Order: sequence, then C-alpha cells, then structure tokens
Amino acid sequence: MDRYQTIPGRTDACLAINSDGSSAYVTIGDPEWALYEAWCASGNTAQPFGAQSLPTLDEARALAIVHLHAAVDSTLAPILSQYATSEVSSWPVQLAEATTWLADSTAPTPLIDSLCGGTDKAALCASVIAKGNAYSHVSGAVFAWRRACSDWVETVTDVAALSEWNPQYPQVPYAA
Repeated sequence: MDRYQTIPGRTDACLAINSDGSSAYVTIGDPEWALYEAWCASGNTAQPFGAQSLPTLDEARALAIVHLHAAVDSTLAPILSQYATSEVSSWPVQLAEATTWLADSTAPTPLIDSLCGGTDKAALCASVIAKGNAYSHVSGAVFAWRRACSDWVETVTDVAALSEWNPQYPQVPYAA
C-alpha cells in the first residue's frame, strides 16, 4: 500500500490506500497490519481519515463498512456482553452436542457433560438448543440487515452520502 489513514475512534483498524485509489480495511491480526506497523516505524505518519476534503469512493465505502460492522457489534452487544467471549465461542459445540445427545443419549458430549454439573442433562440440552435458536433468530435478522446495508454501500456512488451515513439497526438506506 502507498499510504494509510487512521479511522476516527478506532485504534485497531486503518485504511490502506493504493496509488490507484483502491483501498482496503485493515485490522490488527491481518497480514497487512504488520506492513502498516513497519510503514509507521520507518518514519511515516498515517493521516486521519477525512483529512482530505473528500475521500475517494473506495475510501468512503471502506469507512462505511467499518461503521456498519461496528453497528452490528453494538446491536448484538447487549446479548453477547452477558457471556465471556470464550463461552460464546463454545456455543456451536454446545449446540451440536446438545442436538446430538437428544437424538442419541449414548453420543459423547464432553462439553455438555462438564456444563451439567449434576443438573438434568436433557433439560440443559433443551435449554442450549432454545437459546441457540433464539440467538440465531436475533443475529440472523441483524446479519440480514448488514447484508442489505452492504449492498447499498456497494451500489451508492455519492461519496458525501457514504461519508455522512451513520448505520442504525434496523434502518436500511436505499440508493436513489
């Protein structure tokens, strides 16, 4: 990349911009992040996004997607914040084990067995499935909203509209 721009309010992401105007959203952990850090270490300074009068269309789209992803995260945060991140990452395994065990009570379910702690295994499995279905319903609606908004971001050509857009679930913008 030829230059980078910081994203206001984000220390874990930046925009990488090529000389042809194309750009990419880069976050900590992406391979490009190490290149960004090396670029900064060699004496370069990333300019804040918006330092130019108007971003390019690609830059505006990339920043709109950053804001959209943040809106998805903040929309689901009230649910996810009730649990440790490590527990949330175990939900697919819990759901698979619960579904399997209810179909075949001889199936191995090490995670469900650990979670039971002397409680009724069938009731725990039913609860895991019910909560999984409820979360799937809520998150599916949010993800469908994100997809609709992403489609709008990819079709709109008004840089100012993209730059001013503040995604709010469940509002879906439509290209004029």
